Order: sequence, then C-alpha cells, then structure tokens
Amino acid sequence: FSQATATDHVAISSKAGTRIAITGIWLRSTSTNTITLQKRAADNTTLTALSGAIPAAAAEWFRAEGSNESPVIAPLDKDEDFIITLGSAAAVVGWITYTQETV
Repeated sequence: FSQATATDHVAISSKAGTRIAITGIWLRSTSTNTITLQKRAADNTTLTALSGAIPAAAAEWFRAEGSNESPVIAPLDKDEDFIITLGSAAAVVGWITYTQETV
C-alpha cells in the first residue's frame, strides 16, 4: 500500500465470487494523519466502517497482526473490497496480508 491523498483507496479488490479476510496490517504515515478501515459493497457505492478514525503519528507504525485462523478483520461478504481512507494528504505506506476464498 502506498498512497498520499485524502480519500478512499481500494487496498484489496475482491475477485468476483470470493470474499477476503485481513490477516495483517502494517501502515506508516510520513506525518500526522488518520486512517479509517472500511469495506465497500459489491454495488461499488456503499461503504461501511470497520474501524473508527485511527490516529497515525508521523513515522510510527500502525500494526495489527492475526492469522488465517484468527484474522484481524473477519471475512468480508462476497465481492466486497477492503478500503483504507486517509484523513489527510500525507504519504502512507505499508502492506496488508489477507486470504481469499471462493464462496
């Protein structure tokens, strides 16, 4: 993940007929920011918050670790995308681990 605009970003796009579960998130902002985790329904318009606004201090890592058996974010519904919304135009970089299964 590497973005620097204050908007919604598709971090993981679900393939048709599948659902994803987030097993790990590691994000770092270059300056003060907020990060909100969301999911977008298959209609590509409806967003649902999975977290509140998470404060991100400059140069500090936000980290959430899970596993396949115990994901950080339980499986989303079929065809839903994982969205990261940035509150300011500060660069945020990192990575997300996930599983994807056909349903």
